[in-house]
Amino acid sequence: MDTRRRSSPRLTLPSILLIVTVTFLATLAVRGAIDGYWGGGAPPSARKVCADETLPSGIHQVDYLYLSIFTNAQTGIDFYQPANFTVPSHTLVHFTIENHDNGSSTVASEYGQVCGTVNDTMDWGNVTTSQVDPADVSHTFTITDGPYVGFNIPVPPAPRSGSHSTVVTFTAFFNDTGTFHWKCEANCGETQMGVDGKMSGLFTVI
Repeated sequence: MDTRRRSSPRLTLPSILLIVTVTFLATLAVRGAIDGYWGGGAPPSARKVCADETLPSGIHQVDYLYLSIFTNAQTGIDFYQPANFTVPSHTLVHFTIENHDNGSSTVASEYGQVCGTVNDTMDWGNVTTSQVDPADVSHTFTITDGPYVGFNIPVPPAPRSGSHSTVVTFTAFFNDTGTFHWKCEANCGETQMGVDGKMSGLFTVI
């Protein structure tokens, strides 16, 4: 029997670097698989961090956009009017959204937050606010792709008596041109949410 002590193989620097690299890549792959399986990635509209959108210098042009939310009395289907629209780039755009729907729907907390407007606020009645109770949101206007992903306006319901609509206003500017998708993140029903032109549509910056 050979009783001589055998020496352990020595690791060279390239071998150590190879082991570290393989371990790191394997860890990333496992984490990615877990996130994909469990849906751990944040929804598109939650990825943008709502930083203070202060007004940049050099923007002097002003434009106005009016959107309305209605409910078809015969079908019960909600819809934005218009659903597809265009705004100019490098321009202060003053939005008005008038909601005629008095129903409300609980949305995820991020959809109760105003995001992407100047100062990340909107005016609702006589109040300037940065958020609406997620349990009392009627509809949202949420951009879901492109450079404006995460832009979100929570729209409260119309009063059940008295005035027949609720109005929110806000100011925003868009410098990147293109056509992007928006949608309502409230539960408006498959019929109106599944087709552009009702509770989703195209938002174009020229």
